[in-house]
Amino acid sequence: MNDARFWIDTSRCTGCAACLIACQDRARLGDAITWLRIVSHEEGTFPHVRVVFEIVHCWHCREPSCVEVCPVEALVRTSEGWVSLASEACIGCGACIEACPYECLQMSKADVVSKCDGCADLVAHGHIPVCVNACPTRALGFGALPPRPASVAVDAAYDLGTRPRVDRLIRR
Repeated sequence: MNDARFWIDTSRCTGCAACLIACQDRARLGDAITWLRIVSHEEGTFPHVRVVFEIVHCWHCREPSCVEVCPVEALVRTSEGWVSLASEACIGCGACIEACPYECLQMSKADVVSKCDGCADLVAHGHIPVCVNACPTRALGFGALPPRPASVAVDAAYDLGTRPRVDRLIRR
């Protein structure tokens, strides 16, 4: 996983929520918590306006601010590159929630933090994360970036100082 990254092609996402449902099902989260969310916003000016959907979950950053602020080291960055949570060590202080610029961590009903695990167990066995596998339009991917036309660029502004393991592809 060290060099493997998620990627999002915002021009392909339809907001169908297949990725969200697959994630909740695999992690047995129920309806109370979602490790993945779909954010929508409008782009353009009238009469050329379109709705853009973005998939957001833990990007397992190279310099994770959540790990830096955890007072009990319940969050660690593994040698494989995952930001891993030991929920049994979490004291529920919420410092990591406040520190994450992507708003990817949340408090569970048990008053401990909950977050995406990246399907690290699946990836370790050569599979892709379930959210990626569920995407019918291939707007969400994992691994090498697919070939893309010159009109599609990687959005460097998506890095909010944590060096996330995600490439957000945008149309120029």
